[in-house]
Amino acid sequence: MIKKEYAVLDNDLLMINQFFSSLRQEMNPKLSLREVSKYTGICASEICRLEKNERDFNSLSILLKLSSFYNLSNEQFLSFYHLLSRKDSDLFPQQKIFPKDKKIEIKKESLEKLRDFFVKRRTEEKLSLNSVEKFIGLTAGEILRIETGYRKEISLRSLIALSKFYDVSDSQIIDFYMNAIDEVNVNSLANSKEVR
Repeated sequence: MIKKEYAVLDNDLLMINQFFSSLRQEMNPKLSLREVSKYTGICASEICRLEKNERDFNSLSILLKLSSFYNLSNEQFLSFYHLLSRKDSDLFPQQKIFPKDKKIEIKKESLEKLRDFFVKRRTEEKLSLNSVEKFIGLTAGEILRIETGYRKEISLRSLIALSKFYDVSDSQIIDFYMNAIDEVNVNSLANSKEVR
């Protein structure tokens, strides 16, 4: 179990759920779940469960895809990290946001660089997997699966624990966000048929 000082609070994940739910339902009321799914590749039923708080917002890929789709600024994305790592208790203020009409995909190389970063930091500190486990509580096996890419989906809980442990900077978070996404042009949202 991840130790308290490195753990993500359930309530903070809930705040992110509510943030994205309000973006779609309040600020973009004509935007359907099917349309969000079309552009992000996230299953509509999965988005629905997140919006209804029926599951944890504990996925790096979903956070990246929705953040890019809603065209969130670097500062807004950084506020997620600050919230989850408890550097700040508030999300960046919401504003009227216009979703992108592009297919959102995560660059494979960006996740590889993230994994390489964790390996490099652990090597620089001359730490074994077991040593990191003792410090933060994330199991050595889970750390290894993240470092080797065996764990295809990185959980936010694991990511925040490792990022806090390795003292990841705000500029590194922003750089990752700016370079993690590929966008492919598709039909405009305005011209797509709304499906509810």
